[in-house]
Amino acid sequence: MEMQFTNEKRNRFRPVFWGLVLVVAAVVLILDGVGVLDKLGYGISVWRIIAGILLLAWIVTSLIRLHFADVFIPLGLLFLVFEGPLAKAAGRTDGTLIPTWIVIVASILLTVGFNIIFRPLRTVSINGKDYDSTPGKVGNKVLYMDADKLDGTVIRDHLGTVQVYVKDTPAYSGSAVITVTDNVGKVVIHLPEDWDVITQTGDNIGLIDVPSHTGSSGKNITLVVHDNLGNIEVAFDSK
Repeated sequence: MEMQFTNEKRNRFRPVFWGLVLVVAAVVLILDGVGVLDKLGYGISVWRIIAGILLLAWIVTSLIRLHFADVFIPLGLLFLVFEGPLAKAAGRTDGTLIPTWIVIVASILLTVGFNIIFRPLRTVSINGKDYDSTPGKVGNKVLYMDADKLDGTVIRDHLGTVQVYVKDTPAYSGSAVITVTDNVGKVVIHLPEDWDVITQTGDNIGLIDVPSHTGSSGKNITLVVHDNLGNIEVAFDSK
């Protein structure tokens, strides 16, 4: 499955998403006003449903931003919001399934634990050389590459964040091929605004952001992209 977004689509996604969340919340209020939600039973009030919608939106936003460790807090709150109805459906007369403090502490421990587990695994490799891009150590990694050595470049990113800039652009021959493999990370490739970009993508399930653009120098660069839940961007920089 291939998923590609232009800058315009990407910038419009967030307001559209949150607009849809508010529309759904409004529909829930209307359904509650006409008594439709009363038929659900189990004490599922309109405020529980609206809280659930907002918490689900929080979870979806975290997943889209690739902040996977951030989903446990809203998941815990979501469970607490619907614990009463779930307990009633399970036949529990006390209205609880698990002590509240256990849910809260477990959510916090899972959040901290996943951040610790995945942080050391964040790496960026360019042409076989590894660069540490762990946010806790060096933040976003910035790398510079010679234009005349771009052809055959292989960039592999695993849970990292890297900005790649091209230097000595007048020496560029005009027909390099770069392979980018991104696993749940972010790669931004900065190119001169007068270059063209050709993308070759396969079964990608991440964000591939190449702005609509027509160069003027006659030089182009081909990006062979393998994106697994990551974010690959091309940024055209003016001279």
